[in-house]
Amino acid sequence: MQTTLNSNPAERLAEKPQLGGGWTVVSKVPRLPGATGGNFSVGYVVENGRGRQAFLKALDYSHAFKQPNPTEVINILTSSYVYEKSLLNQCRDRRLSRVNVSIDDGEVPAGELHETLTVP
Repeated sequence: MQTTLNSNPAERLAEKPQLGGGWTVVSKVPRLPGATGGNFSVGYVVENGRGRQAFLKALDYSHAFKQPNPTEVINILTSSYVYEKSLLNQCRDRRLSRVNVSIDDGEVPAGELHETLTVP
C-alpha cells in the first residue's frame, strides 16, 4: 500500500488541533465540486474554550517557493493577506453586522522546512 503525503501545510492543520489564542480545530470544511476561489487556502471550523465556533482560513505559501519568481509571488500573497486582515478589522471595528469579521489571527509553524501558515 502506497501512501501519498500532502505537501500543502494548510491541508495538514488538523494534525495540530490546539492553536494559539485558545482555538481548537474541529473539522476541515469540505471544498465543494466546482467551487471557485480559495486556491491558496483551506477552510476549517475551530472552537474556543467557551464553545464559540468560527471559520478559520489557513493560507498556504509553500507553492510560492516553487515558482520561477518566488519573491514576487510571496510579496503578492503577503500583501493580499495584509489587505484582507486590515479590511476585516475595519469591518469589525465599525461593528458591521452583515459582514464576516476577523475575531483573531496568528501564525502556526507548519513542518520540518519551517514553512509558516498564516491564519487571518
